[in-house]
Amino acid sequence: MEKTRPYSEKILITGGTSGLGLELAKLYLKKGYHVVALGRRSVQTDFHGGRFDIYNVDFTDLSHTAEEIKKILKTHTFRTVINNAAVIGPSRYCMTVNGFELTFQVNFLSHLLVNEILIRTLCNHRPLKIIAVTSPVHRIIDPEKLFSCFEEPGYSPLKAYSASKLCLIIMCSFLAERYPDPDFKFISYSPGVFSSGIFRMQQPFLRGLYKLAAPFMKSPASEADEMLKIIGQNYLTNGYVYFRGKKQPGEVKISKALCDAFMEDCYRTIEDFLL
Repeated sequence: MEKTRPYSEKILITGGTSGLGLELAKLYLKKGYHVVALGRRSVQTDFHGGRFDIYNVDFTDLSHTAEEIKKILKTHTFRTVINNAAVIGPSRYCMTVNGFELTFQVNFLSHLLVNEILIRTLCNHRPLKIIAVTSPVHRIIDPEKLFSCFEEPGYSPLKAYSASKLCLIIMCSFLAERYPDPDFKFISYSPGVFSSGIFRMQQPFLRGLYKLAAPFMKSPASEADEMLKIIGQNYLTNGYVYFRGKKQPGEVKISKALCDAFMEDCYRTIEDFLL
């Protein structure tokens, strides 16, 4: 029988109150972890012996995100963090209070902010493993045209979503170089297609099509189980992408110069919120 974890070992899951995030939370709870979830939905937690905490953090507001994460870190220390929260934005171009395209900020930029706060706060509580949940659709994006996916002219919710998932891969690769300490791990994980509420902001017609297709997809619970088999390995290659059903990592070919310039730009954006 697998040995359970001490209750003091904690894991942070963004988007942990529904879909894949909630299923991951359930699996970690069964293993004896204390789970801290960031999410917007109400979930029953009292039957887990006080080991399941939920915080409402608004990723569309960088100031609120930073403030709440800093508060959480006053009482919680994490060794594993899963960047899972994600949306597909509405059919029309939508900006956050910070002036960024909604999908870009929720799926990527707020996670970068959260990760950097965690790294700076927990640098003396190593090891720290950060896993970003990407998607197979990142392959449809040309890295050279990444920025245009988040602009209003020619806006497409699917392209913005796909581009945000490519941004997470770029982030993990960049962080692996920024923090080369062997006690830090930054991994991207690309699951297969599974049923979720990701299309909830789309037009009724698209939501209807997705609802018809959902019964033929893998369940979030099945995907979460597969994911844990891979990210639970002790030997993960830093900065690489892992795919469902494969324990061997894969690289996504992205120009280092483009990656560095993009990430430096993002760091200039979040710098004021790190103070």
